[in-house]
Amino acid sequence: MSFRLYVYYMALGGAWAALVAWGVSWIVFGSAGQTDWWKLLLEASGKGSLLGAFLGALLGALDALSSSGGRVSAIAPRAGVGLLLGGLAGLVGGGIGQALAFITEYLRIVGWLVAGALIGLAISVWDLVMLLLARQKTQGALRKLRNGALGGVVGGVLGGLALLIIGQLLTPLLSRTQTPISPAAIGWTILGALIGLAIGLAQVILRDAWVIVESGFRPGRDILISKPVVTIGRAEGCDIGLYGAKGVEKNHARILMDGAEYFIEDCQTPGGTFVNEKRIAEKQRLQSGDRIRVGECVLLFRARARRRAVDSRSVAPTALG
Repeated sequence: MSFRLYVYYMALGGAWAALVAWGVSWIVFGSAGQTDWWKLLLEASGKGSLLGAFLGALLGALDALSSSGGRVSAIAPRAGVGLLLGGLAGLVGGGIGQALAFITEYLRIVGWLVAGALIGLAISVWDLVMLLLARQKTQGALRKLRNGALGGVVGGVLGGLALLIIGQLLTPLLSRTQTPISPAAIGWTILGALIGLAIGLAQVILRDAWVIVESGFRPGRDILISKPVVTIGRAEGCDIGLYGAKGVEKNHARILMDGAEYFIEDCQTPGGTFVNEKRIAEKQRLQSGDRIRVGECVLLFRARARRRAVDSRSVAPTALG
């Protein structure tokens, strides 16, 4: 999917995940609340865990859907890890928020800040673990983790603030009108939407390199380059899947990340790989704006200006020649 759709679905998914989590928490904990401090702490931790689990699972699945092209084998493990780690994130954040709320209710935002940051980390942990197990470079995965955490912090702060404001404004109003609408349900939904939105925006705004599918299988897709080796082809396990495309081999080409530089190499295919309509004979360095053609599919490579600046300095002639 495009980055615009990615951000939209992350926000929408976050909203739905939080609303469902609120419904489950209402069934489990009820709406009366507790009075003893330790019961309040346990309840807040439990509710936070439910919210974090649903957010981690759905946002992790959406992130994997965007990067994998819809492969179930890629979505399921990331959703599972997001469910587990997101639950732990919400447990920690909910407990911290409630503990600080004993001082003043506004400090509860700190708990959502922590939960948001940990949820942002949770949805990208699987990629890092796989790279570590394969003993590959992890700089791209670490950048994605950083971006997710930063987005989670922003979303947690904004969402936590919105949750407090909604509670203070709507609770007296709705209690007078005796409406069945719950301020907590509205607040949780907005909180989830803002966490998902901020994580999605952070991944897009802070990205370093990406590929746009201009023609071929599912044109218009944006694929983030966050691995040291990104495979292109029509095989199920390819990172950039071009399924059913004419002239594309199962494993056709690879984009390689080496520090601040990116390269493309052909996997010894009969039809070859072309960069700006020139067939490459060996590994070739990519510049932002290069068009990669494999079979009848065209991919546009993009990199941030900072990357290009670093690259230009790295090849500049020195005084020693």
